Amino acid sequence: MAFKNIAVLYGLFLLLIPIFIHLFQFRKFKSIPFTNVAFLKKIELQSRKSSQLKKWLVLLSRLFMLSAIILAFAEPFIPAKTKKYEDQPLYVYLDNSLSMQQKHQGLSLFEQAKQELLQNLPKDKTFNLVTNNQTYANINLNEFQKELFDLEYSPFQPEFEEVYLKVESLQEDPKLPFTFLMLSDGLHSSNNSESFTGKTTDLHWVHYQAERLDNVKVDTAFVKQNSNETLNLWASFSANTTNDQPISVSVYDDNKLLGKSTLIFKDSLKQTLQFTINQNSIQQGRIEVDQNDLAYDNYLYFTKQKAQPINIVSINSVSDDFLKHIFLNDSEFSYHNFSLNAIDYKVLQEADLIALNEIKGIPTALSGHLKTHVNKEKQLIFILPDEPIDENLRQFTKAQGIRIKNLNQNELKIAKINYEHPLLKDVFKKKTTNFDYPKVSSYYSLAGIQDKIISFSTGEPFLVKKENVYAFAAAFNKENSNYKRSPLIVPSLYTIAKNSGAQEVLYHTTYTNQEIRLPYSLEKDQIVQLIHPQEKFIPRQRIFDDYLQISLNQEPYFAGFYKLLKGTDTLRRLAFNHPRTESKLTKSEYKTFETFKKHKSIADFTYLINKQSEEQKLWKWFIIFALLFLLIETLLLKRLK
Repeated sequence: MAFKNIAVLYGLFLLLIPIFIHLFQFRKFKSIPFTNVAFLKKIELQSRKSSQLKKWLVLLSRLFMLSAIILAFAEPFIPAKTKKYEDQPLYVYLDNSLSMQQKHQGLSLFEQAKQELLQNLPKDKTFNLVTNNQTYANINLNEFQKELFDLEYSPFQPEFEEVYLKVESLQEDPKLPFTFLMLSDGLHSSNNSESFTGKTTDLHWVHYQAERLDNVKVDTAFVKQNSNETLNLWASFSANTTNDQPISVSVYDDNKLLGKSTLIFKDSLKQTLQFTINQNSIQQGRIEVDQNDLAYDNYLYFTKQKAQPINIVSINSVSDDFLKHIFLNDSEFSYHNFSLNAIDYKVLQEADLIALNEIKGIPTALSGHLKTHVNKEKQLIFILPDEPIDENLRQFTKAQGIRIKNLNQNELKIAKINYEHPLLKDVFKKKTTNFDYPKVSSYYSLAGIQDKIISFSTGEPFLVKKENVYAFAAAFNKENSNYKRSPLIVPSLYTIAKNSGAQEVLYHTTYTNQEIRLPYSLEKDQIVQLIHPQEKFIPRQRIFDDYLQISLNQEPYFAGFYKLLKGTDTLRRLAFNHPRTESKLTKSEYKTFETFKKHKSIADFTYLINKQSEEQKLWKWFIIFALLFLLIETLLLKRLK
């Protein structure tokens, strides 16, 4: 307790006056003789005792009354717990993550938070504002009102500890405490499993909550069995809760409707839809879910370029008739064949798939091209001969993780098929038991870390894979094998070839460190840029002989379509989508926010902070005490004998 008028407290010395009056009442008593005084002496003794008690009680009541009056004029008060609201440093964290798009009473949580800030903070009060991607120091709402309304959602949601470190960096004196106000839905991730305690004990949280947390999102999209006329587009979806109500799904190319279907999450939270689209390219594709709760994941933007023929090159020591039969007359492939001594290395450089058909060795010039080919993550097939091979071939395959051991001259059946391997998984509708398995007269034993795709009856591998390199353990010529007449040859080689084409990425992710390879050749002094209606930037880029690599460092910021420009020429469009990390809408299980004082609105926060910054004036209580003791004194004088 403190006093505004401390000098008035000197008036407490006045309390000595009634004490002196009560203690020094000098009275002279006159004795009067009386015949029978025994009984009267007893009455006189009792009267004197009650009179003394009454005097002391009256004295105390007067002292308390005078003390209360003096203290009231000294204006006692209890100091505020915090500084005045206008003077204390205030740091506001406004969560603009994508999950704040959730609705409450028809308004997004983010818009609700911005409106409450404008309505409840004093317009001239200086404060600091931090969002997930921006920092604004020493602002007031008179000047910042328009910028506040223009704030956008951010695809980036940092750990809460990162946000708080950003706030602390704004402090001129890091030792001073401050008031921290968080405006968020609380769907943060955190590495801290303990209650958060910063350098300030004044932690506040206005907890914005949506009316419901159910959500349906478009997870991803991919293309299967693309041809020159049509493409099969697959899209996967997920929901937070089961629901038997149908949800409409549409596929667009710009404003052109390409397909429509419905989803029902009655028995499962994950669903997949297939759309057969009668065109082989989509420039501005969009998969759209008709669902209103969380907006950003209701759309998936994508692009699909026209399919280019897959370049296949075979280098042969024997006839390649079986390869011509599979690839030469198929418009999906561009097939070239060379003998070992007559290779066109320019054509070889552009190949997506190289098949080495029963060659016994690899010349030095060819070895360098093959290494470059594999390093570019392109496909390579070895069909081993039925005679001894050179050491350079062994060393090359060993470097790729496949060791070629001894040549075995005994007959074996090719009798085991790995139906679950990705190469053959979609080829056979069911496992075949009465298959006419082919056989070989000689084969090489293969070792190393590899996938067994097709095996001999003994379990030894016939077709293996290590990353992008395939190896057949036996020759296909008719003297050694009848594999060319087997139904297995077409699906095995055809599927490898189909997988050799550049796997086009339909879309990329915003605000992520990533590298994108594009099939464009540029001059050394040429640059490209990405242009969106709301942003434009020049990415870091590297130019290679047959492709362009652009590097994105937490770019771009907006979801949608970006034009890839070379000068004024549009090379193509790239689609970007926000990451789906916030779509689960699950609250953090950590205890991070247990120490925060929770509020329903900013108005509740300002009311509490104002109460904390107010002095509790006590002079009225002392006036009441003075009147109470005056009443007690009056009762003592009248009632107590």
